[in-house]
Amino acid sequence: MRCAVCPGLGLAVLLTGLVACGSDGSTTNPSAEAGTGGNTLPPPAAGASAGTPAQSAAGARAAGSGGAGVSGAGAGASTSQAGSGLGGAGASGAGSAAGGAGGASGAAGASAGGAGVVAGAGGAGAAGSPATDVTTFAKDLNGLFIDVPCAPATPTPLAMMATCMHPANTQHIEKKVTFGGEPSKTYSVVLRVRGVWEPTKIDGGMHPDSKVPFTIGGMIPPGSASSDAINYQQYSIAVSAPKQTFWLNDHQYVAHDIHKEDYQATIQVSGGAMIVVAMNDGNDHEITNWTKDFFEGLPPYDTKPSLGQMLRLDVVSVTAQ
Repeated sequence: MRCAVCPGLGLAVLLTGLVACGSDGSTTNPSAEAGTGGNTLPPPAAGASAGTPAQSAAGARAAGSGGAGVSGAGAGASTSQAGSGLGGAGASGAGSAAGGAGGASGAAGASAGGAGVVAGAGGAGAAGSPATDVTTFAKDLNGLFIDVPCAPATPTPLAMMATCMHPANTQHIEKKVTFGGEPSKTYSVVLRVRGVWEPTKIDGGMHPDSKVPFTIGGMIPPGSASSDAINYQQYSIAVSAPKQTFWLNDHQYVAHDIHKEDYQATIQVSGGAMIVVAMNDGNDHEITNWTKDFFEGLPPYDTKPSLGQMLRLDVVSVTAQ
């Protein structure tokens, strides 16, 4: 309404009327002016909704783009959690820091998000293929046993230096094994050799250790008489590649003796090679185990000696050359 000074009213009335009138004479609401005057703060930036209510209020009080920076802190923290599980998602936290004072908080979120990237990438390399156990290439050699018994009719107790007849089809015994591995590689195979046997003699060859009857190469001396080496049984390992024969009981003499041996020896075998472990005797009888030797804990003669002879091989190690 229009306001005018009425005649006869005092100065107090005049002042009251001025307060109740706007500059254009219209009536105003004092409580509304407090929120809509010229000093009113602009509405929060669009990004402020991502932060907490406290962060949004702080952003409203900050100048310019500071509010967006505060909200960036909230967004960065959220993204970093995703990054810890998913890897690359954490990188987006860097974009949340818009600027101003709040921008520093956004950068912190981006840093946390970056940590998530590292965690995700690390998980991918955890799995790996197991290394091949090369000792399995010689698995059929491990525990190989050759039993050379006496015929059932052998008289007991055994006399010193006595002999016995071979049972039928046991004058020559062999066991064949195919070695594993790659044909392009050669492997050093360390064997534990245990035997109760008579001595024999091999010509030539190489003797790696003079203390044990192990010979690489060489041959059985010629002859066929009962006193010749061919008739004192030989224990051997023949390898097809690289081609070689390893003699296990080359004591460099022959006699009606019995030896109990336990030693280690190394042979070379190419992947896929054929191995023949053999006992061969040139006649139909053998020296008996008149010394009553046996190996405790090694069946089948672990508690009672055999009347005859035996060979046992065990694999100690296999190494690719």
